[in-house]
Amino acid sequence: MTGRIAACALAFLVLAPGARAVGPGDFVGTRTLGMAAARAAASGNEAIFLNPAGLGAAARYALQVDYNHDTSGSSGGGGDALVVSIADSLSNPRFPTGLAYRYVSAGSGDATQKGHFTDFAMAFPVGGSFLLGGRLTYFNYTVEDKELQRITGDLGLLLGWSGLSVGVVGFNLVNVDSPDSGRGLGAGISYGDERLWRVAADYRLDFTTHAVHSFSAGAELLVAEAIPLRGGYIWDNLRGREFWSAGTGLLFSQFGVDASFRRDRRTGENLLGFSIKVFMQ
Repeated sequence: MTGRIAACALAFLVLAPGARAVGPGDFVGTRTLGMAAARAAASGNEAIFLNPAGLGAAARYALQVDYNHDTSGSSGGGGDALVVSIADSLSNPRFPTGLAYRYVSAGSGDATQKGHFTDFAMAFPVGGSFLLGGRLTYFNYTVEDKELQRITGDLGLLLGWSGLSVGVVGFNLVNVDSPDSGRGLGAGISYGDERLWRVAADYRLDFTTHAVHSFSAGAELLVAEAIPLRGGYIWDNLRGREFWSAGTGLLFSQFGVDASFRRDRRTGENLLGFSIKVFMQ
């Protein structure tokens, strides 16, 4: 499978009803934030969180650092997250792997949510354009003074044909009694050429919260193979919210930067993201 075939998935780790505007699942990558449905085009470090099968969609070694900041006003407190990730499908293409660490702090006072997350993911090329993948996540996380230490995991698959990719992911298959790690099923579709443009759409069915649905759609245009322009839309029935997003960046042969912005259409709250990445192909 070439670098043109991107991973396809949905990975909306959403909050429980009545929770804050953001939580750990919102902080998984700057490109994802800007495109909204970049989950359907995650062939790099974002695949660790979104569809582990996507780690095998392109041959690369990448180190990435993301910083996200939530400017929530009406919810109070805002939030911050630091994400450090490594994805390697270059040194051992038979077993592409990814490793990530996330520190998240969101909210204030009694509504504080903070903690540490460690993710390990691996893809398994089955043959041709068919990939399987799995992820294990360990978290030590505090929600409103209740400490949670759990291990959960995802399973995903990816099918790709000449720029079109279709994926399915089962999320948080181990019940860990956490509102930010509800079990669910996601599906998505993506089409395009990662050197030029891509469109994507994702869908999630959340089992833990009474089968609530979420939808997202987005697009990415690469100008002169160096300047990505991204935009997207999210309809989140679980939180009763709508989001618009946008992003851009600069890409060089072995280095890249990204910046993204997401705005809650109903509350006016914003989420900002910045990333630096170093990679080899």
